[in-house]
Amino acid sequence: YLYNFATKLYIKIQMTKSYSSRLTVVLLILLILITISAYGILIALADLTMVSLGWVLTCTIPVAAVVAIAWRGGFSVLFGIDNAIVNKLISVVVFTGVITAGFYGINFWMAKESTAHQERAVVIGKHRETRHRTRRVGRRYLPGEAYYIYYIDLQYPDGEVKPRQVKIGRFNHTRTGDTISVGIEMGALGFPVIK
Repeated sequence: YLYNFATKLYIKIQMTKSYSSRLTVVLLILLILITISAYGILIALADLTMVSLGWVLTCTIPVAAVVAIAWRGGFSVLFGIDNAIVNKLISVVVFTGVITAGFYGINFWMAKESTAHQERAVVIGKHRETRHRTRRVGRRYLPGEAYYIYYIDLQYPDGEVKPRQVKIGRFNHTRTGDTISVGIEMGALGFPVIK
């Protein structure tokens, strides 16, 4: 499906002669990149912030829905979709990602260094995930050798449980019930972040 979309987009770029049509295609590509980047930031910073992702999404999805409804034109010009419901759903997805990434980004990157302190977290579990490197065979990419990513699950004094990626040496020497010192700073929006 994604390949078909990319092919149609490429054909649309090649077929457009006017400046405004090419500008529309460039804006569409820019919007897609911004949305993907926003969700990437959201995923990366959600585990480093001491607030539940569910709680944040509960607050940001209604805001995104209001913004999408208030923005009458939506993305109909960029996507070429005339259906109002689909257009509003796309707007909600885009705005949810951007608003939530903005929340996490501002809270994390503008954290107050003066509030830095150490907290003791209890190891309540540990696990490893298997990943596969890819290797190229001819023109195809196939799964290659397996490797492991090691995690320990930490419970903080406020009851929040967060996984933390560690190296194999620390993974092997850590036992369930151990306490680990973790650096915490107060975020710009009042939510603690792991630094």
